[in-house]
Amino acid sequence: MYKFKHDNREFRKTLYQEETPFDNWEIGLRTKQESEPKKMEIPKLRLRKRSDIQKEDQVFYLAWLGAAFLSVIWNLSIGRIGNAFASLLAAGITIIVGYFTEPSSWSQARYGLSFWNASVTVGVLLKSIHPDLYRFRNIVMWAAVVGMAFGLFFDREFSVFFWGVFLVSGVLVLAARDFELYGRLAKGLAWFLFLSASLEFIFYGILPLVLVFMSITLHQTYERLRNLHIKYPEWLEEG
Repeated sequence: MYKFKHDNREFRKTLYQEETPFDNWEIGLRTKQESEPKKMEIPKLRLRKRSDIQKEDQVFYLAWLGAAFLSVIWNLSIGRIGNAFASLLAAGITIIVGYFTEPSSWSQARYGLSFWNASVTVGVLLKSIHPDLYRFRNIVMWAAVVGMAFGLFFDREFSVFFWGVFLVSGVLVLAARDFELYGRLAKGLAWFLFLSASLEFIFYGILPLVLVFMSITLHQTYERLRNLHIKYPEWLEEG
């Protein structure tokens, strides 16, 4: 009996080489993979000399530096070594954060798609908790502002708690992709904390290190969100 001989290798080779649809499919897939970015980048904190700084930011950091050095001189003159050291540490934090970080790097175009992806991820998470949770962001922000302000007059730990609440409320802002009000409030709170620390130094001769840290953190938040734009995927814009 005649046995039909079938070479599987030859059959596969014929399909792969001679059939045009397979060739086009492979070339198209390879081209698409090469055009897509390997990964979405996110801004990383790097300590290096800032390439540029806006005038309003310069004024803020110089104000803190002036207050810190005045506090160092005053506390050394009256023999409060601990307070002088704390003020010197505040000056060091101001210099490092103010002049050796790049908060403006958040507004670079290559990070736009990463922020969009993060906002969608956070939005899905929040909606799984409650469909309209992120819509209460303004209430949470203003509650944190009021709590922080009153906490400075009654209990500083209370103020620190609401400072944390304000920073966490940034998650709601990210989900809503609306940074305008949040950034303005962060800037206002940063200057309010500076004023509070200055008054405490005038009346008590002490520059609270915790207020320095809180204020600079809020101002850095404002700088990072000031010109931040989320880049929508091209396929979504076309749709």
